Amino acid sequence: MHPEVTRSQVSRYDRSWRAATFVGVGQWGFAFGVALCVAIHPGFVLKANEGGVSDYGVHVKTAVPYYLALALATGGAYLAASHARDSTNLPTQLRAFLLGYAVLLVLTLASTIGYTLDKPQRDVHVGVGIALTVFEVVASLWMYRERRGDLGLVLVQLAGVIVAALTIVGLIHLLFVTEIVTGASFAVLLFRTTRQLSTAIR
Repeated sequence: MHPEVTRSQVSRYDRSWRAATFVGVGQWGFAFGVALCVAIHPGFVLKANEGGVSDYGVHVKTAVPYYLALALATGGAYLAASHARDSTNLPTQLRAFLLGYAVLLVLTLASTIGYTLDKPQRDVHVGVGIALTVFEVVASLWMYRERRGDLGLVLVQLAGVIVAALTIVGLIHLLFVTEIVTGASFAVLLFRTTRQLSTAIR
């Protein structure tokens, strides 16, 4: 029989990973979950008047990979900020961004459940999505200022935000594209920044 795993043993296991590893696993898990959703039902997003990733959260066939994707990204950011072996060495602002990102993902997940039922719930979900987009831009600009690297990714993200704004006002319909472009560029920036700004514990 296996010995009981104590809380301290779990803590030591968590802290065997660096913050960047948690972030990377979370973001790759998110990407895999979204890719699986698209593979199961590409019609939601791969069409002229494309929908958004959240459409996958309200359909039975794709709900599990959708929520799993968000849960992995949330867990990766939270564990990186609070349980990684180098989490205490991260800059205070980076830890705050990681925790803030995790909170916004939880709100995104929670607001997805009923956003197609009525306008108030839809407005809440859209508001959370806008807040997440603004947050990612602010965080990305801070990360660029700290590292002076990956300017191309920042510019790609800003371009994606402009397209998102045009989509929201109804001039174009590229919601899924903007979500992928802005999310992917932010994911890479977050991983590289976490890896560079953390201090290895030997």
